[in-house]
Amino acid sequence: MYTHTLLVFLLYAALSPCVTSARQYANQTRMIQELQEKVSEMSYRMLKYHHKCDVKYESHCFFSIFVGGKGSRMNQNAARLACEKYGAKPGNIYSKHHMEGVFRYLRPLISTRQDGVTLATIKTGMLFEPTSQMVFLSDHTPAPYVKWMQGQPNTAPSHTVIVIEVFPAGNGNDGMRTNTYSASNVGVICEIDI
Repeated sequence: MYTHTLLVFLLYAALSPCVTSARQYANQTRMIQELQEKVSEMSYRMLKYHHKCDVKYESHCFFSIFVGGKGSRMNQNAARLACEKYGAKPGNIYSKHHMEGVFRYLRPLISTRQDGVTLATIKTGMLFEPTSQMVFLSDHTPAPYVKWMQGQPNTAPSHTVIVIEVFPAGNGNDGMRTNTYSASNVGVICEIDI
């Protein structure tokens, strides 16, 4: 009996640091997750405050940059630089729900332009591969969602950029089309991860 009690005590003494260590690890993991959630929420609030989170989708904030003045345009390089100025990149579209949110956000901005433009073609960070007709996000992973406009995509070898066309009326013509890298458009949708 004495030997049995001694063995139980020794086993408990040996395992006790492991149990304590496992509890500490679980507590630390939980604290880290809570801290990450708070930082993400603070980042979202800061971006929203600075008008850089006009559309939130999952862990991404989106905002647009339109160049002003009649005839003003930006090519794909200028669009990338415009987003980078704010720590962002040209944005991706991740789902039907996300795209509909972007349409709702952009439509009032388009209809109030001073130069009378009733259609906006805004750049994204998404890419089209004409040979395979695949669409990729800016990180080169396959795009989970695409909504082509009627008659699209254009499979000409030079049409590798994805743009979004948004109409003020919301008549169902809104969608994506392909364009060339050097083509100039009035704006870009930018994305920041939070």
